[in-house]
Amino acid sequence: MERNSLLVDPETQVQGNKSGYRTFGSKNDSTRGSRQASLRDSMRQLGRSARNSIQDSLRFGGRQVSVRDLGGTSTITKSSFNLIKNIVGAGVLALPAGVASFADSPSAVIPAAGWVCAMGLAFAYSFQLIAKTCKMTQSVTFREVWEETMGYDGALTVSMVNMLKPALGNLAYSMILADTFKALFATAGFETTRILSLLLVTILGILPLCLLKNLDALAPFSILGTAGIFLIAVCMTIRYFDGTYDVENDGVFLQDLDEKYIPQFGNYNGAWTGAVLIFAAMLFESFVAHYNAPRFMAELKNSNIHRFRIVVGNAFIFSSLVYVWMTAIGFLTFGGNCNGYILNNYSTNDRLATICRLSIAFSILFTYPITFMGFRDGVLDAIDLPQEKQTSSNINIITIFLLTIITILAAICTDLGAINAIGGGTLATLIVFVFPYLMYRKAVGENSTIEERREVSFALLLMLVGVLMGIVGVVVELHHL
Repeated sequence: MERNSLLVDPETQVQGNKSGYRTFGSKNDSTRGSRQASLRDSMRQLGRSARNSIQDSLRFGGRQVSVRDLGGTSTITKSSFNLIKNIVGAGVLALPAGVASFADSPSAVIPAAGWVCAMGLAFAYSFQLIAKTCKMTQSVTFREVWEETMGYDGALTVSMVNMLKPALGNLAYSMILADTFKALFATAGFETTRILSLLLVTILGILPLCLLKNLDALAPFSILGTAGIFLIAVCMTIRYFDGTYDVENDGVFLQDLDEKYIPQFGNYNGAWTGAVLIFAAMLFESFVAHYNAPRFMAELKNSNIHRFRIVVGNAFIFSSLVYVWMTAIGFLTFGGNCNGYILNNYSTNDRLATICRLSIAFSILFTYPITFMGFRDGVLDAIDLPQEKQTSSNINIITIFLLTIITILAAICTDLGAINAIGGGTLATLIVFVFPYLMYRKAVGENSTIEERREVSFALLLMLVGVLMGIVGVVVELHHL
């Protein structure tokens, strides 16, 4: 991956061609008319010379090859598993509340399952469309494929979106950790406030991990997030069937719950009202992994669009089934009173719930700095901090500053579902529906085939529907706050 990035020629653009491979042409600098244009032109020539030197230096079996020709090494099975791990995360713990936002009737799980499957299908298509554009342009990163198709126009917007996405993830993580440790302290016999729990876990856990200079040792812990989600799903299923939270049978744990967490069911099902788009916006956030589509395409062995579609199909179908499972079980247990973080509904005296809280806390705590690094690097890129000023002390100051902002927001915001809905309706909409359409339309160019024009039209329709749903979902969620 790192070697591939050396071949990026950021000052070239993709011209439409039927072969599916890009042709290079310099941008028209005549409108720039400045020393900056000359400098960029010189840098472009230097970049091309460096690229050619690297390509010429690689020989295998007596045959000269390009770094990009080496391809990936990940099998379909491995890539499918890694993509599932990338998709399925803590966001699923807010989905039962998404159903509760438009219904309190058990029958709502049917349209909810339909929404999950429909969103999974739409997001899978968008994911492979990004990869298809990468294949056409021979790009290996999201920003590169944007610059190869759209040029530098809007590149800052793409960077800002990709910066805010991990920031939103860290905010959700801090909110989850605050609620989780508050419950764990209560289980241990120590009553604390949510804010105090947040401060303790931030100062004693999150901050030291985010100040680490090398996060390689934390990478293996990323799998614990997916394992923790499956453990939670199993425990939630057990609790649904054993009736310990059943109101009609006076479930044993009901006496431990605040009134706002006690299961509540009725006959209302607003599946055909605008409120259902809150749930849809939450799904936007839960399914998004599209900023990594270029990496998955580049790392796939014998990479082609057919093999990649198998990976995408495997991952999104499996993820959709997990989402349907957990959404249905959570909602059927607590109905209209599902909390934005479903584990809050479970008693602090429930041992299975305690196990779930420990697993999710451990996994999030050790994956938090990995996500935070993407946020911090995005900020450094946005403020264009010179490399010589990126000293250890300055990085530490920026880390503390950014973490302080996240902690303050996490202390103020208590509804994880609302954060996921707003983030999904805004950032995820851009990443999943808007950017892929714009890049693919530019990549196929004016000399596109009939099939390509049809796909451009379909992608445009999907973008319009996605944007409309995202906007309405955010507006409805803000109205409910």
